[in-house]
Amino acid sequence: RVMGVEEQEGVRKEHLSFQSTAGVRLFAHFYRPALQASQKGPTLILLHGGGPPGKNGQSVKVLAGFLTRAGWNVLAIDMQYFGERSTDLLTTFSEQEKHERLYNQPSTYLAWVTQTVKDVGRALDFLVEHRGADAKSIGLLGLSRGAIVGTSVGAADRRLAAAGSARARC
Repeated sequence: RVMGVEEQEGVRKEHLSFQSTAGVRLFAHFYRPALQASQKGPTLILLHGGGPPGKNGQSVKVLAGFLTRAGWNVLAIDMQYFGERSTDLLTTFSEQEKHERLYNQPSTYLAWVTQTVKDVGRALDFLVEHRGADAKSIGLLGLSRGAIVGTSVGAADRRLAAAGSARARC
């Protein structure tokens, strides 16, 4: 479901929602060059860091804009508990809270990583089936905590052409 579209500085951004797993909706922004006739071309799935805004964080917006103006398509998704997928698990998003309630809780953290693997897999399917992306040229880029989780995702989903990480501060 497309929830909104905007164009700014040569970048077209779609606000999207689609089903990841049974009963779980994934929220994302799909960025592509505004003048690009086709949505084919290199594509990245972008995982944000551990901040409350998720895909709406400043680092994600800046990086997605930069990559898009360089010719990439970018799908920035909200990981579970962040952005439009926030829940009561995290309320302050302080480092202490994230560690006490998520990162240092083995069963909760494993379920979160597992859901992220499923979300990225579904995002990859979405890009190929609904945005015409070339399945052989879709990579994954994680920022901060997204980079940590992204290593597991890259190992689990062998369909990704590449997986990388970045430390971003904007």
